[in-house]
Amino acid sequence: FTDGYTNESPAGAAGSYWDVGNVDGTYPAPYGGGTASSNTIADYAMYGYVTNLRSDLPAGKVPVSNACRNTPIPNGLDCNANLHMNFYGVTLGARGAVYDVDTAATSNPYANAPNWAATGTTNTDPSNVDHIWHAALNSRGEFINATSPTEITEAMCRILASVNEGGSSADTIGVTGA
Repeated sequence: FTDGYTNESPAGAAGSYWDVGNVDGTYPAPYGGGTASSNTIADYAMYGYVTNLRSDLPAGKVPVSNACRNTPIPNGLDCNANLHMNFYGVTLGARGAVYDVDTAATSNPYANAPNWAATGTTNTDPSNVDHIWHAALNSRGEFINATSPTEITEAMCRILASVNEGGSSADTIGVTGA
């Protein structure tokens, strides 16, 4: 949950522990594309999506939708059968430089790919909101721009339902609580 803006300078200076580079730079739009920035939240999300996060466990054991067998794979569908991360961002009524400004890109980023700008240099730069949206797309999660308590509640229900989807009851081991 965020107001959509960054509160500190970007971490991940080149050569640091958190330096993942421009992970999404080689992927087609809307995953990649735009200004070649490194170490954005979208890069971290893509890294968590494409990297088998537990290489000590067998690969290919995460259940995926039957729709993943279709060609082409439907846009935004999570077909990664390796253990990975999905990023869900809930902003509180924020507008980006593209998100909620460019109607075509906002409503269908797969048909109208956003031009991802470099990470904003100020805490209130609207492109920072776009990077949260970009991170959700990269990791096949969801970006929600909630403007009321009801929308926040609905967003949490959708996120928990999405995380809780799986092929067996053992798949929900990471989802606990009320």
